[in-house]
Amino acid sequence: MPHAQPVRKYDADRDADAVDRIHREVGWLGGSLPKPRADARERFIRDSTAIVADIDGVAECYAASMPGSMLYRGRPIAFSGITSVLTSRIARQRGLAGATTAALVRRAALDGATVMGLGMFDQGYYERHGFGTGAYDHYAMFDPSLLNVPYCRRTPVRLTADDCEQMHAARLRRLRAHGAVSLDSSATTEFTARRSDGDFGLGFRDGAGGQLSHHLWVNPDRPGTGPYKVLWMAYETYDQFVELLGLLRNLGDQVYLVRVVEPGGIQIQDFLDRPFRRHAEAKGGTYETYSTAVANFQFRVLDVTRAVDAVASAHSAEVSIRI
Repeated sequence: MPHAQPVRKYDADRDADAVDRIHREVGWLGGSLPKPRADARERFIRDSTAIVADIDGVAECYAASMPGSMLYRGRPIAFSGITSVLTSRIARQRGLAGATTAALVRRAALDGATVMGLGMFDQGYYERHGFGTGAYDHYAMFDPSLLNVPYCRRTPVRLTADDCEQMHAARLRRLRAHGAVSLDSSATTEFTARRSDGDFGLGFRDGAGGQLSHHLWVNPDRPGTGPYKVLWMAYETYDQFVELLGLLRNLGDQVYLVRVVEPGGIQIQDFLDRPFRRHAEAKGGTYETYSTAVANFQFRVLDVTRAVDAVASAHSAEVSIRI
């Protein structure tokens, strides 16, 4: 019977081919990667806390995490995000995914993270490691020509994956709502930006010295009529958010459907003309407009003392009650 070893640190020289195989077996990688995409993936792994579990001396389970921050009541708290937990076809039901997950949780706690989070493949597994389901993400699918914001009359700059450092810096500076998470390494932005050849970005350099101030990054299902998936929007003010919506409206003469994750505190429906009529007209079709909500992420507390401190109000107040 194959012998499973305890988890250990990922070694690129020893484990790269095995980890590639694991990614392909679970469907996270297809054919050969172009060099820029392969380099971005290697950097993503290099910037991670990556661990493996062996069977007969070969890595058959891979897991990784990255540090970042979560905005809680207007203050950032130390965060660690699990980005991968993958098990090969021959290593299922051996407890390796659980062992590598537990090792990442322990490492993040020792490194000082207050909270840890992950994107779940389905609900029910990670609860045994103390994770609980987070808030819903709200997805809005809409016809961009029906946006009731002004057309964007300024000419945006084109952005490519080569601009990943500037885009990531803008994402770190973005206006964040309660509970929003940022991962520190720009490898997260580069890896996502290089995943599909047709992805593109549009934005504006209104910051000091021409710094990228606000932008969006788009993955087109179809280059012409869409749907277009907005993978992220980064902005520092609500006026900049409205200008990015104006850019999407500009595309509405050709693109029939756009999908965005609603930013915290914003309902896209408020920015649409007659959304119910358009939904009825497109119902059941490729370009059906609607909204949906899914809780994709789970979280757990790693440091109870720091978590309780974060919950405590940052401001004191005196209250008088007369009865």
